[in-house]
Parts: sequence; C-alpha cells; structure tokens
Amino acid sequence: MPKGGKRPGAGRPKGSLDTRTIEKKAAEKLFTDRVIKHVDQLFNSQLFLAEGQNFVYRIDYYKDEDGKKRKKFVLVSDPEEITSVLDETEGLGGMVDEKYYVVTSKSPDNKAIDSLMDRAFGKAISKTELSGKDGDAIQVKVISYGDNPSPPVPAPVVSDTPTPSD
Repeated sequence: MPKGGKRPGAGRPKGSLDTRTIEKKAAEKLFTDRVIKHVDQLFNSQLFLAEGQNFVYRIDYYKDEDGKKRKKFVLVSDPEEITSVLDETEGLGGMVDEKYYVVTSKSPDNKAIDSLMDRAFGKAISKTELSGKDGDAIQVKVISYGDNPSPPVPAPVVSDTPTPSD
C-alpha cells in the first residue's frame, strides 16, 4: 500500500461544503431574514439619522431631601406638548405655560446620508487621476514580454487633442 499521495475515495466529496461554511451560510440566512423582517424600521432609523434630530427638554424644579431647589431636564415625548413649544417659541425654546423649555439638535449623520443616496441613486462615480513626478506623464518600462526579454520602451504619450482622421 502506498504511503502518500492521492488515495481513491479520500477527502471531502467534490462540490460538498465544509461544516464551517454550512454554519456560516445558515447564520447569514438568519441575519438576512431578520434584516428583511425589519427593513422598514431600519430604513426609518437611518433616515432619521440622515435628517438630524431635534429634542425638546422641559426644566422641572423640585426640592431635594434637604429642601434645596433643584432642576431636572425632562425629555418631552408628548407630540402635543412638543408642537405647542415649537409653535409658541418659533422652535427656539423658552417659557410656555409657566414652564421653561430648551430645544437642542443633533446634526445630520453624513454616513447615513451617503448610504441612503447610494441606495437610491447608485454609488457615485469616483475618478482618480494619475501622473508622474511634477505632473509629467507616467513612464512605463517593459522588462520582459513573455519569454522574450525586450529593451525598455517608453510609454506612448496620450494627448487630449484630437488627431485629424485620414
């Protein structure tokens, strides 16, 4: 019996997947299914980030155990209260119905904007311009061509000027 080399019937059958690959594909399917199930929520969350966020806080005053007057910033979540504050203070915050409100904002997330734009319109074309030292043409030197070594040949200079046709 030979001691090495290919043996008939040995190894994983051709075309079959490794156990780790099967596990990875199963995990990918679970992940994809979960994302698809929540795609609307995920899109809205990303859109929310892309638009930026505004927050309305109400300053509530209370007395602590020592009787000292303290203030607490409370995030306002009632849509009617938010609308009332924004309408009466022109979106700047201030006094409304004997209570003081602060309006803050978080700037839009550029990555979320880029991601949404890429999904809607396709990824923008990115141009890269190459040049040699000091903006000169790039010199190319051919060392060998197949089995035949050849002498160095300068690369042709490409011009933007059209040539007259024959």
